Amino acid sequence: MRYVFIVNPKAGKGKFIEKTVAQIRSFFAESSSQYIIYYTKRAGHANELARKEASVGDEVTVFSCGGDGTNQEVINGLVGFKNVIFGVIPCGTGNDYIKSYGTRQDFLDLSAQLSGNVIDIDLIKFEDKYALNQCSCGMDAMVADNVRIFKKISKGALAYNLSVVYTFFKKFNQRLRITIDGQQLPEIPCLFAVCANGQYYGGGYRSAPTAVTYDNKLEFSVIQTRSKIRMLSILPAYIKGRHIDKNYCRYGNCSEIKIDCDKEIPVNYDGEIAYRKSVKFEIAKSAVRFLVPSTIKIGLKQYASTVKKV
Repeated sequence: MRYVFIVNPKAGKGKFIEKTVAQIRSFFAESSSQYIIYYTKRAGHANELARKEASVGDEVTVFSCGGDGTNQEVINGLVGFKNVIFGVIPCGTGNDYIKSYGTRQDFLDLSAQLSGNVIDIDLIKFEDKYALNQCSCGMDAMVADNVRIFKKISKGALAYNLSVVYTFFKKFNQRLRITIDGQQLPEIPCLFAVCANGQYYGGGYRSAPTAVTYDNKLEFSVIQTRSKIRMLSILPAYIKGRHIDKNYCRYGNCSEIKIDCDKEIPVNYDGEIAYRKSVKFEIAKSAVRFLVPSTIKIGLKQYASTVKKV
């Protein structure tokens, strides 16, 4: 097995990078395994490096050493290559995807990583792109779009929370028409709609608390209100994942979500933003092999009692 580490030197303001790279070099100093460390130099570089290494054709484990943005780039470079195992060493500030499995410490433990278990994980397909974690439309995506303003002064949850406050005072007038697995939802006021593979996003918002990344299902979470005042009362429950049984929320499992709007709106896919009038999010089942540290126990959970039908 060959090992590739794609390091984003700007992730988490560089706080964990030096220590992570030192740990990698120390570990492999006593190993006969082949490894290489790359540092990304620009946007899209992680994608290019991942695809280049996957294309060699041998058995290789490619680690994304950065935040959720780096993960998204790497995963899009690896889709379609059956010879590759995808790993994550969390060096960002949010690191939302790994929260669906365990703690940052679990994933920072390189020994636990290399003695871990490989599972087939699902992805969310959006046009010709793939999201590892979550996609969304509505006010939620507007918040993700506006996060870029605050990333200049902060990162992770604080940048996201500042964007929430900023977006709250912006004009919001989007009429979303939502179809889930071919069934159109009634005409209801809709604040935003989330399609989830993982449980967390935005630096810790637990929008899909029952999501399992390898169960061949996606979760949807549709918040039914246009009232910004009511949004303030909804937010605490939404952050903790306690919204799914509330009367303002439609929540459940699906394979596909289609969202239409009369005008172009921001579409969030793992923190990246596109503007579209019509979008479709669909599951890509067992699309990538993922390395889970040995300190984390993997097992499917049953959530039938908490999942509501459309």
